[in-house]
Amino acid sequence: MKKRLGKISALSQVKASYGGEIPNWIEILAAFVDKSGSLRKASIALGDISPATISQILNNRYPAKDSNIALKICNKLMSDNVFCPVLGAISTIKCSGYQKQEFSTTSSMIVKIYQACRSGCAFSKLKG
Repeated sequence: MKKRLGKISALSQVKASYGGEIPNWIEILAAFVDKSGSLRKASIALGDISPATISQILNNRYPAKDSNIALKICNKLMSDNVFCPVLGAISTIKCSGYQKQEFSTTSSMIVKIYQACRSGCAFSKLKG
């Protein structure tokens, strides 16, 4: 069961606010807010990022250049995790392991992961 931010989950809010492509760090922030249960709890866990700033980011209304805030959030939430386009947040160890796997048709999920690792995933060290 997903935790709610108001009437909808933070991840649903991000998808509605950003429309098309959503930066990985924002998806991970939204998932973290949902897991935390509230903006306030997420803010406390993140330390120096206010609930208002988190809300602005989730609603695509953050007025400042977001590279600094993105770096802060990445350092706090993504140091041991990356966002897999197929599986969502996974450990860097799992990510590396999936990249090393040989092609297999044992499941459709394994095929999707194999293809994602080789088709432009931001965290993949592989090329096509």
